[in-house]
Parts: sequence; structure tokens; C-alpha cells
Amino acid sequence: MTAAQDYPSWYGMTAGSDQDLVKETWAGGQALMPSLGNLSSWHSEGLAGIRPDPAGPGFKQILIKPGVVSGLHWVQSHYDSVHGRIVSHWRRRAGQFSLEVTIPANTTATVFEPALDATAITESDRPANQSEGVKFLRLEGQSAV
Repeated sequence: MTAAQDYPSWYGMTAGSDQDLVKETWAGGQALMPSLGNLSSWHSEGLAGIRPDPAGPGFKQILIKPGVVSGLHWVQSHYDSVHGRIVSHWRRRAGQFSLEVTIPANTTATVFEPALDATAITESDRPANQSEGVKFLRLEGQSAV
């Protein structure tokens, strides 16, 4: 089987475009973006929010900062680090936001949970501040950290 090269495939936006730019929309849109990145990186870092913490190189320390955008109801992604698999899965349903995170043993994560009030955050159906290994750090913007 060969990959589709006509609309709506990525071919015309990448290899078939004879450019090193990616269109913002299938129809060409308003902007062209450098294609130096890749879609899987944008998905895991931008949407799922899995990022290395500069304070702990090599994913010894992890940042989880989901990119919750309108029109998107859920994201599930993972990154296989040298320490093991990191998972971020978020979902919006009926006005509720849930975030499931898995981090490898012997690592730590700073998690940014979209919330305006830290008391609304739970972990395993208990208030997060009563869960072992979970510590509320601060409110930052519209996230509890």
C-alpha cells in the first residue's frame, strides 16, 4: 500500500511541496511555519505537556503542562525517556477536567493542572494535598502546580 499524496494528506504540506515550510491549514491558510519540528513532538510536548525540566536533565525531573485548547476534548500521549515511559492523558467532559499522569520510578514531576482553586484538585479520589507524594506548590495563571 502506498501513502496518499492528494488532499488531505501531509504529502502536499511537506515532501511534495518542494518547500521546508508547512501550511497552517490544508488550504494554505494565513501562515507558513518552518517544518524543522515534527508533529509527534508538538503532540507530546504541546498538547499532552510532557517536557523535560531544566532542573533535572534527561527527564530525571519532568514538567507536565497540558496545552488545553478549545475544540479538543482529550489528548493521550507518552514519551519513552531513559528512565521509562512518561504518560499524560487529559480529558474534558461535562465541565470536568481530568488528568492522568504516569512517571517512571526514581523521577519527579511538576504538574500544572488547569484549575482556579487548588482545593478542587484530587488524586485517586482524595484531595491532592492529602495524597502521599503530592505537594501543592502554587497557583500560576489558571493552573494549580
